[in-house]
Amino acid sequence: MELKIYAPCNGSTTKLEDLKDGVFSEKLLGDGIVFYPEESMFYSPLEKGTLLQVFDTKHAYFFKSTNFENAILMHIGLDTVKLKGKPFELLSKEKKNVNKKSSIVKVDLEYIKKENISIATPITISGEYQYELKDLNIGEVKKGDLLYTIVFEKTNVEEIKNNATSIVEFKSKYLLAAEQFLVDIGGESNYKDVYNCMTRLRFSIIDKAKVDTKNISKNKLVKGVVWNGLELQIIIGGECYKVKDEILNLKNKVSNIVVSKDKILKPPLSRRMLGVVTGIMAPNVPIILASGILSALYALLAATKAIDTSNDANMFSTIMKILSKTGLLLVGIFFCMNTIKYLGGNILLGALLGLILVSRFYFQTGTSDSDLYKFGTYIQDKNYHISGWYLFSIGDFPVAVKSYEGSILPFIFVGFLGFYVDKWIKTWMPSTIDVVFRYPLVIIITIVPTLFGLGPILSLIEIGVAKAIGFIEKWPIGLGVGIFALIIQPLVIMGVHVAVYVTLQVPLLSGDPTAASLILPGGQAAVWGQIGAAIGVLIMTKNWNFKSVILGTLPSAAFGITETILYGVNIPKGRPFAIGCVAGAVGGIVMGSLGAKLRRLVGDGILYPMGLDGLDQLWFVIGSLVSLITAILLTVFLYRERIDEKRYAIKISSKVKRFITNIFVDAKNKYNKNLDSLNKEFISCKKEFNDYEKYLQKITKIENRLLKLEQKEEIKRKKLFEAIKRLESKTSQSSIDKKNDLISLYNQFSLEKEKLKLNLEKQEITNTNKLVIKTYQEKIKDLDSKVANTISILEKETNLQYLNNFKNGYWNATHTVDISYGYEDMRLYGFSKSEKKEIKNLKLQGVK
Repeated sequence: MELKIYAPCNGSTTKLEDLKDGVFSEKLLGDGIVFYPEESMFYSPLEKGTLLQVFDTKHAYFFKSTNFENAILMHIGLDTVKLKGKPFELLSKEKKNVNKKSSIVKVDLEYIKKENISIATPITISGEYQYELKDLNIGEVKKGDLLYTIVFEKTNVEEIKNNATSIVEFKSKYLLAAEQFLVDIGGESNYKDVYNCMTRLRFSIIDKAKVDTKNISKNKLVKGVVWNGLELQIIIGGECYKVKDEILNLKNKVSNIVVSKDKILKPPLSRRMLGVVTGIMAPNVPIILASGILSALYALLAATKAIDTSNDANMFSTIMKILSKTGLLLVGIFFCMNTIKYLGGNILLGALLGLILVSRFYFQTGTSDSDLYKFGTYIQDKNYHISGWYLFSIGDFPVAVKSYEGSILPFIFVGFLGFYVDKWIKTWMPSTIDVVFRYPLVIIITIVPTLFGLGPILSLIEIGVAKAIGFIEKWPIGLGVGIFALIIQPLVIMGVHVAVYVTLQVPLLSGDPTAASLILPGGQAAVWGQIGAAIGVLIMTKNWNFKSVILGTLPSAAFGITETILYGVNIPKGRPFAIGCVAGAVGGIVMGSLGAKLRRLVGDGILYPMGLDGLDQLWFVIGSLVSLITAILLTVFLYRERIDEKRYAIKISSKVKRFITNIFVDAKNKYNKNLDSLNKEFISCKKEFNDYEKYLQKITKIENRLLKLEQKEEIKRKKLFEAIKRLESKTSQSSIDKKNDLISLYNQFSLEKEKLKLNLEKQEITNTNKLVIKTYQEKIKDLDSKVANTISILEKETNLQYLNNFKNGYWNATHTVDISYGYEDMRLYGFSKSEKKEIKNLKLQGVK
C-alpha cells in the first residue's frame, strides 16, 4: 500500500541526511525529508487523517492515517522546543480529522530566526513498522505538492476480526522477535548458547556465514548488531532478557556441539572470578528471590500465630513450611547445575550430583548417645543437630557423612569436580561402552571424596569457627559481637553458617530461662548492613532495570533472608558486599557495648526484636539502625558504578612501564614522559565524560518509561485476546455482543500516543545535547588517536612488538561511560600463554 505526504505550505526541501544535525540526519526519528517553509500558515501533510498529538510547546505535530501504523511527525524548527510555544498559534486540536486543506498552526518564522534557530522542518515517519520511501521531491515546492510516498505492507498479524474462526493466535513481540532471530542466525543448530547482559542479547555462533545480520537489524526491537569474534550481540535494551527467555522456550537445545578450540586471550584472574560469580550465582537469583519471599511470608504468619510451626502441624501449616523451606534448603542443587552449565557440561549430570548430596536417604533413625558413637554408626546428635553416619569426633563435635541441605560450597565443588572427571573419562573410555559406564564412574569418583573428604574438612572449619566465635563473645566494648557481624555473611556464602548458629543457639535451646546470647544479635547487624549497602546502590545506580532488581530483593531481606541481596546485588558489585560487612561490624559493636542480649529464638529481620526483652529491644534497634545508616552512607560515598577513566588509564600505563622495565631493567624512567603525557589526556577529559553520562542518564530514564508503557500495552492486549478466546464457544447473544465489543476494543487499544510523546522527548534531549554528544565523540577519537600514537612511539623506541596488546586496556579507559551503560563491552588485554613464553625469552636474550 501507499501513503502520500504533501507540503504543508510553500517552501523548499532537501534530503534528511543533508541536515547534519546529528538527530534527524541520523534518522533517529525515522526517514523522511527536510522542509524549509516560506509561509507562516501550516496545513496538514496528509490528504486524509487525524491530528494525533500536539507537543506541549506546539513545535511538533503527529499525524495518523488509518491505513498506516506509524505516525507522521512534522517538527517545526530544530531547537524550537526551548521557545516554549511563543512563535506558534495553534489552529486545530488533537484527535481532529484533517485533510490537505486543514490549517494546523500559524508560525512566526521571523521570531524563530531572530532567536538564531533554524526553521528547518523535518517531516518524518515515526514508528516501528517497516516501510520504504519513493518519489522524494527535492527542491522548490508549493503548498499541497507531493513531498514523498510511503510504501508499506498492511499487516493483519495481530488484528482480530469479527469472525471467530479468523482469530490469529496472540504472540508477544518478544516471541515474534525470538522466532525471527532463530531463523536469521541460521537455525537452532548454529549456536552453542544464548544469554544476555543489561542491554544486549548474545549468541555464541558456530558458523558466522549463516547469520543474516541485515534482516536481524530490521526487527523493530533491534537498535544495533555487533560482532565480537563469534559472539553475535543484538542491542535491544532493557527488554533483551525477555527475548532470551522466549528463545530458551523455543529452543530444543542440541547437546554435545563441538566447540572451536581457537587460541584465545585469557582474561585477568579478577575478571575470570567475576565471570564465575556471574555465571554460577546469577541464574539462581530468581529461585532465591522466590524462596526468600515465601520464607518471609512464613515467618510473618508464624509470628502472628496464623500457622502452627510444630512438627505435627495441620495440613495448611505444613504446606506453607514446605513452600518456604524447600527452595533455600535445596538451593545447592541449582548451584551444582549452573556450575556444570557454566563450564559447558551436561546440566542433568549437575542435577543428579546435587540431588545425591541432599537425598532423603541421609535421614534415618539412629542413636543420640555419644557413648555409642562408632565408625559407620548412624547418629542423631542433639547438641549440634547433626544426622549422619559417624566418622570421628573433634572434642564433642561429631564429624559424619551427612546431607548438605542449606549449603552451597559443596555443590559448587561437586559441579567442578564432576565436570572435569567427566571430561577426563571421555579421553580414554571407548565409545562403545561410554554411554553405559561413564556417568556411573563420574558419580562414584565425584561423590565419594566429597562425602569422606570435603565433609570432614568443612566440619573442621565449622567447629573451629563456632568455637572461635564463642571465645570472642566475651571481648570488651562489643568487639566480639562486631567481629561476628563482620564474618557471618561471608560464612553464609561458604555455607558453614548453619553449624555456627546451631552451636551458638545451644544455650537457648536447652530450656534454661536464664540463658541469653550477646553475640547472636550481631548476625542481625550484619543483615541490616547488607540491606543498607543494597539501598546505597539503589540510590547511586542510574540503571533503572537494576533498580527493579534491588527493590525485589528488599522484602525478603527485611525478614533476614540475605541470599537474595547477596547474590543479586552486593556480591556481583563487589564493594557493596564488603561495605555491608564493615557496617554490620559497626552495628555489632554498638549492640555488644550496649549489652543487647537475645533471650529466645524467633524470626529474623524485623521480627527479631521479639526475642529480646525490655531495654535490650531498644539497644538492638539502635544497633540495627547504625548498621543500616552506616552502610547506606559508606556505599553512597564509596560505590561508583562507572569506572574512573583517569585511574584506569594510569593503571594501564603502570602496567606498560612494568612490562618495558622487565625487559630493559635500566630503562626505569626512560619512557615515563610519553606515558605521563598520555595519562594527562585522560585526566583532562573528565568534563566531557561526565556531561555525556548525564545525557545517558536522561535517555535511559525515558527508555525505562517507554519499556513500561510497551509492557502495559502488551499485557492489556493479551488479556483482551484471552477474553475473546474464552467467548468463542459461547453462542448466546449476550456473549456474542460482549465478544464483538472486546474485538473492537482490542483493535482500537493502543498507547501509541503516549509512546510517540516519550520518543519525541527522547529525541529532544538528544537534540539539546548535540554539542555534548559531538564533544564526547571527538574526545573519544582524539584519545584513541593519542593512544595509538603513544604505543607506536614506544614500539619504535623499544622494538617491542607486544605493546599493542595494551591498546584494549586504554580502550576500556576511553569507553568507561559506554561500558557502564551497556553500550559497549569491556575488552580483554594482556598476553596469551605462548606470548608470555616469548616475552620471557626476550628478557633472557635481550631485544635486538
